[in-house]
Amino acid sequence: METMKYNEDYQMNNHTIHTIPTKAGSLKVGGFVVIGTFPCKITEFNKTKDGKHGHAKVTLTGIDVFTGKKYTDCCPAHSNVDVPVIKRVEYSLQDIDDGYLTLLDEDGTVR
Repeated sequence: METMKYNEDYQMNNHTIHTIPTKAGSLKVGGFVVIGTFPCKITEFNKTKDGKHGHAKVTLTGIDVFTGKKYTDCCPAHSNVDVPVIKRVEYSLQDIDDGYLTLLDEDGTVR
């Protein structure tokens, strides 16, 4: 598996990852959720019915958006989970020099 390196524009810590609290029971396959501390795309979602003595439970399985590792979590359907705010930006490759890329974003900004 390829190792990813991060620069000053993106740092993997809780201060740069923005999340929205959402009820676990309202999530769907294809959506996103933070499992542990890992932002994941949901690949499996199972919700049990209310039991005689308990609440519905949700089992989530997701793939880490950065590493591709699989994670699973189980929680009550009424509890809040963190949904990461994901922003996708596409760049055009302009140049490669000494292993460094020169990229152009949609606004014409060179990175």
